[in-house]
Amino acid sequence: MAPVVGLITYSFLPRTGGAARLAHQLASTLPELGWEVELVAPIVGPIPDLPGWPAGARIHWAHSRLATSYEGQASRAGLLRAMASEVRALRGRVAIWLSLDFQIGALAALAGAGGAPVVAHFGADPVFEMRHYKLERWGDPPGIFARAAAGAISAGLGVPYRRISTVVAPSEWASPFVARFTSAPVEVIPCSATIVDLEAVRARAPSPTLLVVSRFVPWKGIDTALEIGERLSRRIPGFRMKLVGNGPLASRIGRVQAPWLELQQDLPPARMEDEYAEAWAMAHPSRYETFGMALVEAMGAGLVVVGSDIRPISDLIVNGRTGWLLPEDDIPKWCDLLERILSSPDSFSELRSAAREEVRSRHSLERMAGLYDRCLRRVLRSPAQASSEHRGSATTQ
Repeated sequence: MAPVVGLITYSFLPRTGGAARLAHQLASTLPELGWEVELVAPIVGPIPDLPGWPAGARIHWAHSRLATSYEGQASRAGLLRAMASEVRALRGRVAIWLSLDFQIGALAALAGAGGAPVVAHFGADPVFEMRHYKLERWGDPPGIFARAAAGAISAGLGVPYRRISTVVAPSEWASPFVARFTSAPVEVIPCSATIVDLEAVRARAPSPTLLVVSRFVPWKGIDTALEIGERLSRRIPGFRMKLVGNGPLASRIGRVQAPWLELQQDLPPARMEDEYAEAWAMAHPSRYETFGMALVEAMGAGLVVVGSDIRPISDLIVNGRTGWLLPEDDIPKWCDLLERILSSPDSFSELRSAAREEVRSRHSLERMAGLYDRCLRRVLRSPAQASSEHRGSATTQ
C-alpha cells in the first residue's frame, strides 16, 4: 500500500508564489514515485477550477465563516483553525506531513497530526521577515518597538518549529537562518521549474512587455518596479509592464492609473506559461528572497532576467552569462539595462541559451521530485535516527 504524504500550505490560493507552484509540482510527481497525496489548503469564497491539478491528489479545503480575505487577522485565524481541523480528520491516514510554508500558522495547524513526522520546506514567514529583514531600510515606522515586538512574538510561538523532523531548504544560503528557528537537520533541495524552453512556442506580445512576478509586499521591491515602469514608459514606445501576483499591496497597486500597467491577480500556476511566453524580459528588484522560483521559471522559459544583486538571487544568476544582477535600489541602472534589452530582445540568444541549460541541469522537476522522495522516505523510516544523523549540518544535493 502506498504511503500517504500530507501537503499543507496557507499560500495555495490565490497566490502565484512558490508554495502554490511547489504544491502543483509535488502533487503531480510524488504519485509517480509511489506516494498518495492529500493537500490541506484554505479557501475563501467558492472552490475554484484548477487547470492542470492532478486528479489523484485530493484537496481538503479549509473554510471559515469569518474569512473574507486571506490577509485580515480574523480571516487568517479562522482559516488556520479550519486547517487544523482538516489535519485532525486525516490523523491515522497521513504517514508524513510536508509543510510547504515555513510559516507559524501552517506548522501550528499540524499539532493534531499525532505521531506523523513533519518535514517543512523553508520559505518566508511574516515573523521571520520581521526578525531578519533589515527593517531600518523601511524607514519609520517600523522602528525599535516593532523589532522588539517581532522578537517577543517569535520567541513565544516557537513551539511548532521544534516539532519539525527535517527542514528542506532551497539553497545553502537559507541554512543559517533556519538554525535560528529549529535545531532540525537541513537538507538542501533546489526548487524546480516546470516551465522550460518556450522558445519554439513563444507568442511574444506585439509591444515591449516587462514581466514582474511577485508577492505584493514591501520587501519584494514593488514600489521600485512601479518606478522603473513609469520611467520606461517615457523612454520606450508602446512599453507595457505586467505585474502578476497578490498580497497586501494589491489594492494600492490596483489604484495606480497608468496605461502601461496591467495587474493580474489570482492566476493559477497552470496559467503562468502564457505570461512567460508573451513577455519580452523579466525584472525582479526584490530586497529579500528565500529562493526566487519565478526567476528560475523565467530563465527556463527563455526570458532575459534582471534580478537584485542579493543572495540567494546571486546564487541563481551568473551575472552577464545567465542573466543580470543589479543593486536593488539603483533605478537608473535598471532602466538603462532594461531599455537595452527591450529594444533588442533577440540580441541575447547566448545568454538565454545558457540560462535554459542552467535550469535543465540544476532545476529539473524530475531531479527535485527524486530528492523529495528520498528525503520523505528517510524521515518516515526513522524520524529520530534521521534527526540525529543530520542534526546541525546541511546536506547539499
